[in-house]
Amino acid sequence: MTECTKPDANLQLKFDFEIGKPVIGAFDGGLISTDGGLGLLRFADDALKLTEFASICIKEKRRPDVLKHSLQDLLRQRIYAIAAGYEDANDASSLRYDPMHKLVLGRATSDRNLASQPTISRLENSVTSEELSFLQDLLVHTYIKKHKSRQRSWF
Repeated sequence: MTECTKPDANLQLKFDFEIGKPVIGAFDGGLISTDGGLGLLRFADDALKLTEFASICIKEKRRPDVLKHSLQDLLRQRIYAIAAGYEDANDASSLRYDPMHKLVLGRATSDRNLASQPTISRLENSVTSEELSFLQDLLVHTYIKKHKSRQRSWF
């Protein structure tokens, strides 16, 4: 097992995920999350706009008058949880209160909680094969766009 040393108490990390308040990660206690790496995932997602485009690939099938979470937020919540090692949708019930998971979805710890497990499961079960095909195409197009190189001149 790796032995961890106590970090410098003065070490702080600053995050800005559009919640309108300063968010500072420190190592002196308070609200604790073991998923600090999600901040980097959110930065990468913002740069690639993957969840933004993915939310366009999936048709909104829910009643607009009872929506609490946007489709993009649901996708972010599920994808980020999987990336953090929570592969079961059941984990959404406990992660909905986690401060880091809330932060990367643009919510302060005092804001409303994230989606529940039944909401996440309904999303997963509502995606059609056509929508899955759109999502696969999105990944291919994103890869090509990021790795497009200049054409070489052979002459």
